Amino acid sequence: MRETPGRTTTKTIQQDALGDEVAYYVEMDGKKRYVMGDEILEPVDFRRQVTERFGQAFPQAWEQAVQIVEQTDRATLESRRKFYEVYQPRRDELAKAWSALSKQARSL
Repeated sequence: MRETPGRTTTKTIQQDALGDEVAYYVEMDGKKRYVMGDEILEPVDFRRQVTERFGQAFPQAWEQAVQIVEQTDRATLESRRKFYEVYQPRRDELAKAWSALSKQARSL
């Protein structure tokens, strides 16, 4: 597994139930770090992969995503199939809108 320098890692991979899915994680410095493939995901990875993509538009895009989640019942959010049925029709529309927000924020 790829480790972050200066971190102590418990090598035991554990499981978390996320709805009807299983997520794998390791303990690092007393905190859970989820694992994707052989890579340990760090908060900096989220910032790099998600937050930076939207730049200054991230708070607005995040708020829109939170509103969608708040309007959706928990059973749907916890089911991969049901969640996809809610997400899929909005995916392209949201990607287009959020890309436009990001572009607009960069031009200010």
